[in-house]
Amino acid sequence: MPEIDHIKLGEAMKLYGSEGILLMEVESIKASGRNIHIKGKMMGQVPMTVVMRPSDLREAVKMLRLSVIWQAILMCFMRGDKQGS
Repeated sequence: MPEIDHIKLGEAMKLYGSEGILLMEVESIKASGRNIHIKGKMMGQVPMTVVMRPSDLREAVKMLRLSVIWQAILMCFMRGDKQGS
């Protein structure tokens, strides 16, 4: 299976807290050996690399429910950045 080395996003993906405060800007996602490295900036200033190990990914998949998967698919087609609950 070919290894995808690096995915560079056109714009940084922004992750917000429930209060609307910017927590992290994800700048790139990279496969590195057995892990996935997610590079970005915390609070818009502090550079950080998050390492997701295989066991971490398995735990994340266990948390996924059909409703979350469906919502993620729908979000790909939504316009605007309205923050909902």
